[in-house]
Amino acid sequence: IGGSKRDQANSIKINAVNEIYIAGYTSSDNFPTTNGAFDRTYNDTIINNSDAFISKLNATGSLLIYSSYIGGSNNDYIINMVIDEQGNAYVTGGTFSANFPTTNGGYDQTHNGSIDCFVTKLNSAGTALDYSTFIGGYSDEEAFALILDRKHNIYITGHTRSANFPTTTGVYNQTINGNVDVFISKLNTSGSALFFSTFVGGN
Repeated sequence: IGGSKRDQANSIKINAVNEIYIAGYTSSDNFPTTNGAFDRTYNDTIINNSDAFISKLNATGSLLIYSSYIGGSNNDYIINMVIDEQGNAYVTGGTFSANFPTTNGGYDQTHNGSIDCFVTKLNSAGTALDYSTFIGGYSDEEAFALILDRKHNIYITGHTRSANFPTTTGVYNQTINGNVDVFISKLNTSGSALFFSTFVGGN
């Protein structure tokens, strides 16, 4: 699955009927997309940078059910993904793009630093974003893992260099401890607010 330049899948999931979801990043402006997909246009304006992508194949691997770019004018990449019972895809990773697609009501619609995390929910048809938000501070952060609870609240974890990475009152640690810290953040089901967010780290 790919185009004329570099394409890389970083996450793969299978639903209850064995349909296959992959997500990652591509530098190909001709990466295969499908009619009606959320974004069929390669967005990156910098040579050899990348857009994120999500693609869904049927159970036999013979057909793309949907395939979409997700990104802005700079480097964007998905590192991990989960699928819920309805087939919605939740993705996270890193973005350099100030115009990475966000949604009204998302927790943070403004790019904060060099690299921000993002959390994006793509609907089950691959046609629209249910929500999309930045999470970050003035320096670099990347999210490497995410998981849903039974209510579809989303948890992400990764690393940050930002002393002003968003934290919440009463959490374990609101102060960055070293050059790079771990973070753990929990978003509500609509992607509009943080339930909690904390640093975890040493010097």
